[in-house]
Amino acid sequence: MHCLVLALFSMLLPDSVLASLPAPVNVSVISVNFHHVLRWDPGPGTPPGTQYMISKRLDDKRRLNSTTTSLKLKLKNYYKYHLNVQAYYNQTWSPVSNKYTFSPFKDTTIGPPKVSLAGCGNCIQINMSLPEADRSSGINDIQKFFTAYFRIFCRRGKEAVGSYKTQNKSFTLDNLNRGTEYCVQVHTEISQNKNTEPSYWKCTFTSIMEPRRDPLILGAGAALLIVVMGVPITFVFCLYYTGFLCKLKALPTTLTALSQGYTLTPEGTISDPVSISPQIGKERKHNKNTKSLPATGNEEEEEEEDDEEEINVYIGHMISYQELPQVLPS
Repeated sequence: MHCLVLALFSMLLPDSVLASLPAPVNVSVISVNFHHVLRWDPGPGTPPGTQYMISKRLDDKRRLNSTTTSLKLKLKNYYKYHLNVQAYYNQTWSPVSNKYTFSPFKDTTIGPPKVSLAGCGNCIQINMSLPEADRSSGINDIQKFFTAYFRIFCRRGKEAVGSYKTQNKSFTLDNLNRGTEYCVQVHTEISQNKNTEPSYWKCTFTSIMEPRRDPLILGAGAALLIVVMGVPITFVFCLYYTGFLCKLKALPTTLTALSQGYTLTPEGTISDPVSISPQIGKERKHNKNTKSLPATGNEEEEEEEDDEEEINVYIGHMISYQELPQVLPS
């Protein structure tokens, strides 16, 4: 008798449970960078193996089926959706869950920007970019899709340096102290979507001042240029000078003979015998003896004639000497 009662009770238990199949609770959408996932929790007392039907709109006749408590959704970016979930078990439906309204372009969360820093003397170069959107959204660049801006906050230690707004993916912080650590955080500003996450604080040092190397580089470049140009020029000049390059044509025989070396030899000197005539000697002696006598006009004329004769004799000897052939000693 007891066994029969237990059998009847076990057969009637599923019907009683199904009659009170609870509706799903805590319906929500987790959406990051247009990757949408619908989540919910089973109602209290929901039996295992329950299936769920998801509607995107209140009057949507096409429903999505899921055996789990989450489902990835493919939604249009500018549409507004009213999502609800209903449980189904053994041909019994639960009440519909509370409606959840979701608009992808307004409600999706935009992740933190990717930030990289590099010191550049007394400045810091910042490169920023937003994360990639889910492929199902068809968005290639989230920043261009939203016309987003970057808000840059900078601090030195705990002291705030300033904030800067830019739409460019690269930005330079100028007029900073050299060799000092600065920290940067980047926020995304979108007018249509306030669900943005800032980047983590990222720190770097500005570059230490390095000695100028311009004079050294210029000097090394000039020396190298001189060597590079001087060596070929010197080599070509040597080839030209030695006759290997642009060799001169052979000289004529006459010029070749004249171009030979000369030998310096002293010329011989031939003494010319000088003879004095006895008559001239007698005349000179006679002149000496007659110096004491008073000079007359005729005597003066005779003396002048004697002097002219001596000069003529000397000149004649000189002319005859020059006309003699020069005989060199062998």
